[in-house]
Amino acid sequence: ASMADSAKSPAKVGAGSGPPSSSSKVTLGGSHEGHRPLAHLMPPPRSALPPEEKEDPNSNRALRAPLVEPYAPYVQGTDTCLVDARRRLRIALDQTRHIRAAFTERIYAKYRVVCRPVPNTTDDIVENIRRDPFSIKEVLDKEHRAVKDEKDMEKREAQRLNAAVQAAANASAAAAGGDGATAGGAGAPGSSPGSMGLGLGPNVDNADQLSWFSAGLSLVVLPEEEISEEDAALLSRFEHRGPTDPETGCRAGGISGASATAAEVILDRVRRGSALRAERKKRKRL
Repeated sequence: ASMADSAKSPAKVGAGSGPPSSSSKVTLGGSHEGHRPLAHLMPPPRSALPPEEKEDPNSNRALRAPLVEPYAPYVQGTDTCLVDARRRLRIALDQTRHIRAAFTERIYAKYRVVCRPVPNTTDDIVENIRRDPFSIKEVLDKEHRAVKDEKDMEKREAQRLNAAVQAAANASAAAAGGDGATAGGAGAPGSSPGSMGLGLGPNVDNADQLSWFSAGLSLVVLPEEEISEEDAALLSRFEHRGPTDPETGCRAGGISGASATAAEVILDRVRRGSALRAERKKRKRL
């Protein structure tokens, strides 16, 4: 009976039971007051940044900026002075010149194909730049932009041609009922299916022929090509301008028949690539 009376009487319920009073506050995570809240884990508010101070135009850094900033792309952290940066650039320039000269000599020795001339020494290149650095920089920047634009155009046209050739081959295969003998024979001989529709001319067999700069065709000097007096002086040490003597029709310089045939293929590709490049530049102007 006493247990029933205590269950019915709320006054006899223990003091710890029942809802919390209004003075008991619940913190983050369900903890009651007395437990450490989670607010202490939040970072303190950031103070406002002070206003940026303008650099004194008479400070050493401001006065040195016109001399230092032009060299910034070429200076490394280990350089102690501009002489170090210039020495490193000269080494890179000298290595590039040696590689080009070796390539030119090897191509001529094997195929009697002449490439664009290379300056005889690195000093010739450096002195030419020092005589008029601003004009040389402007010329080089213009050439760099032109080559980059043409390479991008070559890549786009090659992608279009590859897609057109693949589509024509698929259509041919479907029309022939999968007969392999006629699937690859669509189009006129010496032309690529779809190349005429793209306005690339009738003599485009593959996308590689569109790569004038990317394939290095711009380095080859054709036997019939007119060159400047300066280039002629640099190329005067090469006795022949091609694999075949134009007067006798014999192989020039005693090269093998295989080398002469390969050289003629190279020169033919350069001629076709040059014509395609001229047509591409004409379309760009239009």
